Amino acid sequence: MGRKVFWVIFASLFALLPVVARVAQGQAKSDEVYVWEGVDGSGKRFSYKVTRPTPKKAYHIGVSFPHLKDPYWVDQAYGVVKEAKKLGLKLTILTAGGYPYLSKQIAQMENLHQMGVDLIISGPISYKGNVAVTDEIVKKGTPVVNLGQTSDTKSWTTTVLSEDYKMGRIVANWIVKDAAGKSANVAMVSGPAGATWTMDRSRGSRDVLKQHSNIKIVAERWADEDRSLQTKIMENLLQTFPKIDYVIGVAFPDTAGAADAIRAAGREGKVKIAASSLDQALIPFIREGQVNFAIAKHMILTGRAIVRMAVHILNGQKNIPRLIYATMEGFTPKTLKNLDLKNEFPPKGWRVPLR
Repeated sequence: MGRKVFWVIFASLFALLPVVARVAQGQAKSDEVYVWEGVDGSGKRFSYKVTRPTPKKAYHIGVSFPHLKDPYWVDQAYGVVKEAKKLGLKLTILTAGGYPYLSKQIAQMENLHQMGVDLIISGPISYKGNVAVTDEIVKKGTPVVNLGQTSDTKSWTTTVLSEDYKMGRIVANWIVKDAAGKSANVAMVSGPAGATWTMDRSRGSRDVLKQHSNIKIVAERWADEDRSLQTKIMENLLQTFPKIDYVIGVAFPDTAGAADAIRAAGREGKVKIAASSLDQALIPFIREGQVNFAIAKHMILTGRAIVRMAVHILNGQKNIPRLIYATMEGFTPKTLKNLDLKNEFPPKGWRVPLR
């Protein structure tokens, strides 16, 4: 081999190294392969590459969000919108307005089907309550995939989400480590009752904490994700249980509401907050030490991933995983500087383009 040819080949291989390295790490940028964890119908786990497909036509995708009152859904919506634009898809996005409005979400999903969308992306409000409408729509020929949480039926094709049970365990393990064997009382503000993500996070935290006799769960409250409502709930908890040491939150409204109540009661620094959602709006709370631990879950990439999977399904791809779990990582005020903000949150001022 001549010296000139050798150096051309060497340079080509060297140029490929950054791409290979990024994919192998699983922390993909938006245009790369996401190497996440897939789960098949039997529960078997395996490494799964969420690749960007080429649509066979300009598909029309309907999206049904429970609400857009907290960054959890807004961040995912940004990923959905950006990926759909990248793939040349038509989007119709609807929101029910909150977890109490199951009937509205059901009606909106029916409307999307009647509109003739090719597939519906649903963030189910209720594990049980969304079953009938999902079954009906799929039976009529419109595929349904889930985002962020699931419903109790086999009709939907796939779900892209964070592993909520594991998330609950991560938060509880941080509390165990921080308590360092000392007695501690924990209050849980667990979000809306009946949603799979809240139930699984609660179960994960409880399964960890019950193994430690020095830690006691003194109360758990379930309510809609409304900051003012969650503030009142935390105020009542602080009055009822004056010796709370830790609070476990699940999303921005309940976490921020807890922080508001704790500050107003003069208990800041005495009651620590651990949250399973590190939303953009929560960053000032972490920087100021009002929130002591929170989990980043790559919400933008999750939104992008469900659109990719929707196109794979419409293109006729087989062997689609039943579940796809995104990667996640916990941060504290000391480690927050390591968070990739551009990969986690939409640009400031971005709004979801609703129908």
